[in-house]
Amino acid sequence: MSSILGSIRRGRSGEETFPSTSIVIEWENVIHAEESRSERMLRALNAQLAELADRFPETPEIIFVYNPEDVEETQIRHLASLTLDDHHDPQFVASPGSHFYELKNVGAERATGDVLVYVDSDVVPQAGWLAEIVSPFLEEGTEMVLGHPYVETDTRYKSAVAMFWFFPTEEEAYEGYMACNVAFSREAFLEYRFPEEDSYRGQCVELKRRLEIDERCLYNAPEAKVSHPAMNGLDHFVNRAVCSGYDSDFWYRYGEERSEKDRAKAAVSKLVHRAKQVGYNVLSRRESVSNDPATIALALALGASYYLLEFVARLVAIVRPSLIERHFRI
Repeated sequence: MSSILGSIRRGRSGEETFPSTSIVIEWENVIHAEESRSERMLRALNAQLAELADRFPETPEIIFVYNPEDVEETQIRHLASLTLDDHHDPQFVASPGSHFYELKNVGAERATGDVLVYVDSDVVPQAGWLAEIVSPFLEEGTEMVLGHPYVETDTRYKSAVAMFWFFPTEEEAYEGYMACNVAFSREAFLEYRFPEEDSYRGQCVELKRRLEIDERCLYNAPEAKVSHPAMNGLDHFVNRAVCSGYDSDFWYRYGEERSEKDRAKAAVSKLVHRAKQVGYNVLSRRESVSNDPATIALALALGASYYLLEFVARLVAIVRPSLIERHFRI
């Protein structure tokens, strides 16, 4: 942490200067999102970098990390040229065969800033996000800062997803953790990294667990908000649910020997919990998201469908996980 503190000085405005910062953007999630989201994300990032230019000791690095089997670098370069000011000199890092968390780890290896900020290619930073997620590193010992993602609600479908899904709403108090909106001391991150495990998602939770066990300094930044998309179409909806079921079984048995019977019982127990959770989420979020009866009905139907798919996929993962591994991806 001494390297971070050593980079802090006073800016021209008299406010403390932020530590040197690297911003890592995985370029995988955008494949499933609406095309305009990545442009909105980069324009919002560019605007906030401009607003805070005097508070950084040097222009923050922007590092795009992608799998060339999925995305052409020319596409990313073109979008970056349209959205980022000319003085930015982004890096474009190809990592063949890598996916979500692997891309993030590769980005960390290429970064040089004392602070490592992760923002995904399909989220849109809200006003003040960058300052809120970097400012905690002005305090000695901060090693991880947890931002606040929420599902946007500009259509009935998106509102329905926001009502049932595990993401918090924009107004809810939130102290959770999602890898789409998080920052680390680079030194601390490189000591741990996102675990390389054979699951689709969940490595971020395991990383946080390891940091907490070692009593590392974690900080919640509830005003560091980004909007996250709802599932984009039926195919993406099904893939997210199926992969979530696979991951639920993976992390249930992670590091332990579990019988198929115990795994099946756990799947049933989780389904019951999910059913209660959907009902609670939808009813408790009426005021903050929508009181419209049609939206509430849609949220209940989508929630029931999503978590039933998750349950079936979890059972399949117990007996024939290769079916999911071969045919599903998020």
